[in-house]
Amino acid sequence: MSDDAFGRVLALGASGYCCTQIMVMLLLDVQGREAPDAVRAAGGLCRGFGLSEGACGILLGGCMAMGLCAAKGHDGEDAHEALEGMTTEFAEWFRERTAASGGISCGAILGDTGGGRPDFGKCHGLLLEAHAKMFEVLAAYGVDPTLVRGE
Repeated sequence: MSDDAFGRVLALGASGYCCTQIMVMLLLDVQGREAPDAVRAAGGLCRGFGLSEGACGILLGGCMAMGLCAAKGHDGEDAHEALEGMTTEFAEWFRERTAASGGISCGAILGDTGGGRPDFGKCHGLLLEAHAKMFEVLAAYGVDPTLVRGE
């Protein structure tokens, strides 16, 4: 993982973005663009849908970011044929990676100590690992994350 990603994750967390938003923003960074609507939408999935029992925002944000690269975005466009395979592979990796915590929920990963907010002391490393895995999965399926889909 790059020093750039390390610093970027810290900076975004310090600026108040949640894990879901950070995963989307890391993808947008490599595309060289901003998409405030996508970042706002990701904010609705923070901390497991706002509940510590919901799926972790790192997992949700990674799947959203892959969707930005491969999902259907308008009537004249088709989804990448491997989108489901990509998100499934990423989710399976995440499930294995967080198994020792007791599950994929924010509450399980944080030990329910987050108090409604991400704990970047615990989440930072997982964010960086997920960031690397997300790009690894995209590459394995031949998807270039630097390309903006539909434009």
